[in-house]
Amino acid sequence: MAAWNHTSSWTNAYYDAYRKYVNVSASGVKGREEDCADLSMLLIVEFAAREGLPLTFTDNQDIHYSSKADGQYPTSGMHVNYDRIDVPTGNVAVNSRGEIGWQYAPVEIPKGLSIYTGTNYTWKNKDEYYTAVKNRINAGVLYKKNTEVNPFGPQSGDLLLSKSHAGLVIESYPVGIGHPKAYDSSIEPWVDQATALKEVNVLEYFRDNHGVLNDENKLKVHFDYLNHRGSEKPKAELIYFRRAEDARADGFEFRRYNSSVLQ
Repeated sequence: MAAWNHTSSWTNAYYDAYRKYVNVSASGVKGREEDCADLSMLLIVEFAAREGLPLTFTDNQDIHYSSKADGQYPTSGMHVNYDRIDVPTGNVAVNSRGEIGWQYAPVEIPKGLSIYTGTNYTWKNKDEYYTAVKNRINAGVLYKKNTEVNPFGPQSGDLLLSKSHAGLVIESYPVGIGHPKAYDSSIEPWVDQATALKEVNVLEYFRDNHGVLNDENKLKVHFDYLNHRGSEKPKAELIYFRRAEDARADGFEFRRYNSSVLQ
């Protein structure tokens, strides 16, 4: 059976609603131990299931995970691939111009074998579907097969992606807008990557001047995002007020789910 009931199709309005859902919901998954590629998929799975929308993720083996199905396609194992060709049947035919020629019929002939390895994932509900995609889809394959650059990013719901790491944009701040939590002294100031790894129970950081505008950053676009640092620091954290240009300089892109996922 399908992962959930499907009653709607994706539109721009639905994608905008998904962005708002991320904006409201992402901070609530702070502290969860899935990585951010998984958590970004969790939120779109939760939203799609709630709204009756389809999803189809694709992994590195080109296996598809459609919420409309009850399992992956193709299944794990060996599959024969076929070519379809037309061959003469031995009969003749007369065309509209009175010309005589051979009749042809389509025939499938074996082309080769494809072998798909690993667990054969099936599902009966939303949670089992999420288990399948989080075990097969990582940051690299999100980047390569499931997303495209958002030319208007950063926007809430965008994936902050490189080929090896993922974050999830929660909010963006245009030029001249400071952070609403700028004077919250309970939020730690960012130091560096090594320090953040050691602070295993610190799950909120400010990146740029604690969210306060100054002469250096007042003409910069900023964003908040959900981040995960891997097994050394297993809990997801919130990073506030990072400069978009700095993220791009570090090799990240702001990407949205592509049309192949939204079907």
